[in-house]
Amino acid sequence: MTNEEIRKYEPYVSPKVLGAIYESAGGNINPKRMLKEVGKIAIAQGIKIDLGQTVTNIQYQNSNNTYRVYTTLERCYET
Repeated sequence: MTNEEIRKYEPYVSPKVLGAIYESAGGNINPKRMLKEVGKIAIAQGIKIDLGQTVTNIQYQNSNNTYRVYTTLERCYET
């Protein structure tokens, strides 16, 4: 494929790209879009998602086979 042909599939490809091979069965995943869709599925199944926090510690609780997740907002989540 020439650079002009490549731009039909990938409009932001560098003009320095001289050629490519197109594989119709190949594919890529957009990580942002995938995460957004996984989040929608999780919420639909009753999962609560809290944004704007950083995980500071994860502890495995052997006594009841669960995990405790601690965040910068001093919250603790148990799974």
